[in-house]
Amino acid sequence: MKKIGILTVVVSLVLSVAAFAGEKSGNAKSQPGQTQSTQDQGQPGAKKGRGKAPDAATIEKELANMKAEHQAAMAELQEIKKLATDEKATKTVGALNTLIARHEKAYQDRIAPIQQRLEKLKAAQKGTDATKDSTEKTAPKKGGKKSK
Repeated sequence: MKKIGILTVVVSLVLSVAAFAGEKSGNAKSQPGQTQSTQDQGQPGAKKGRGKAPDAATIEKELANMKAEHQAAMAELQEIKKLATDEKATKTVGALNTLIARHEKAYQDRIAPIQQRLEKLKAAQKGTDATKDSTEKTAPKKGGKKSK
């Protein structure tokens, strides 16, 4: 009877996680760090018309939210796995291990491009800041008299 209860919980969780993943993959174009115009072009950071590209802080917040959601889902799966282990439901434990590994890979695949985009944005901002600093130092002062 306990195995049926665990199996019911596992199936419910799998379906809810699958629905959550389907909801996320249905919005695969709307990854954090992309505006609508960059979704259409498929080029991170490109602008087209209205809307401004998100800054590094916005992307970092999105990554933090994604990480928190992932950790919560993994904690639930680990808890169910623990119950299944305690009840010696080896097939259920095996299925949960597969599910956990699949969700971990999907999470890593989802965040990797966002992290790369964030690194590029930060590097570009550093480059812009360095260029601005060097331009300010080398720019001639206005209103100065020429010496003869």
